[in-house]
Amino acid sequence: MEKTGTTMSTIEVISYSLEGNSFPIVVKKHGEKFLVKLRAGLSGEYALLSEWFGNTVGDLIGLTTQRPHWIWLDENVVSNDIHIEVRELINKSAGVNIGFRYIENAQTVEPKDLEEIGDGNFTDAFLFDVLMLNIDRTRANPNVLKDRNSLFLSDYESSLLLSQIIEERDYLSNVRILECLRRNLFYQQVQPSEIESFLARLNTISFDMLLASIPNKVLAEAKKAKLLKGLEKKRSESWRLEETLHKLGKVVLESDEVRVQRIKRNRERFERLMKRT
Repeated sequence: MEKTGTTMSTIEVISYSLEGNSFPIVVKKHGEKFLVKLRAGLSGEYALLSEWFGNTVGDLIGLTTQRPHWIWLDENVVSNDIHIEVRELINKSAGVNIGFRYIENAQTVEPKDLEEIGDGNFTDAFLFDVLMLNIDRTRANPNVLKDRNSLFLSDYESSLLLSQIIEERDYLSNVRILECLRRNLFYQQVQPSEIESFLARLNTISFDMLLASIPNKVLAEAKKAKLLKGLEKKRSESWRLEETLHKLGKVVLESDEVRVQRIKRNRERFERLMKRT
């Protein structure tokens, strides 16, 4: 745990980004730099937890995710001369946040760069996105970073696995979510042997120890117990991976033109509703 008690003032904001909802900041703590995604800017109640869980488990099963750290911010953090919106978001995010060791000169990878490597290298990344119900990795939004010749998978905050368990939902019956998974950048046909190998690594993880390392301010003990029970149930069901992949194989994606028209109709319907109210 990254709480530092009386040494909290050693955390200094040295740069920030105005891109994305979380306005990520770079802080220096005990001489080390961390990229911190501010809790108040993350999308959804379980975004912080999903980001931590996805990156932690991904790292444990051999994916090139970054191991996350809990970073505590309070009123003593040094944040002079930064954009007022970022400063306000830092204030709203007082307490526990999620951070990653800062990668100097990291670049966002474009889909064409991945095509040169070949989709076959991303089978486990795809299976993990399916398991996490990660609906936010598309060609328009790869969420892959590059450091020299190394690639890093990033951004699991929009994944729905944990909210599905805690809120007792069945997202696999939602056509829109299946369509999002079908649009995954790494979508591919997966062989049974590849699924078996993936599950074998996943099933070595001790989820009780993993969840015990989450601060209670992020997830209360009662919800930890419920989440652990749900994760173990999914483990016993082989995470419903084959079922989900079968469903994705039958998804017929709407064309870009149809999709644009549907979004336009929904927007117009919303605007009419707002005018009436």
